[in-house]
Amino acid sequence: MRFHFLGDRTERAFTRGQRHLDRWSFDEAVRAFDSAIDSDPAYPHLYMYKGLALAELGRFEDAVNAVNRAAQLQSTNFVFPMYLGCIHLDEGQ
Repeated sequence: MRFHFLGDRTERAFTRGQRHLDRWSFDEAVRAFDSAIDSDPAYPHLYMYKGLALAELGRFEDAVNAVNRAAQLQSTNFVFPMYLGCIHLDEGQ
């Protein structure tokens, strides 16, 4: 598991993305998560949250790809397949 300091650029962008998700500002959330990913592309939870925002935008293929990337980075995390199932459920599969 990765730990970031509160002042870390990745963590700031991640927190900003989570705030946008809470406000249902999904385009802004995707941009914030992309910024965090640019800063730390090996942080799997960034991809999961980006996938959630993409799914809310109806961009299911991109959402699945993002969550699959999270699972590739941390294959032992049971949360990623669970969210993948939720995305497939939302898209009607």
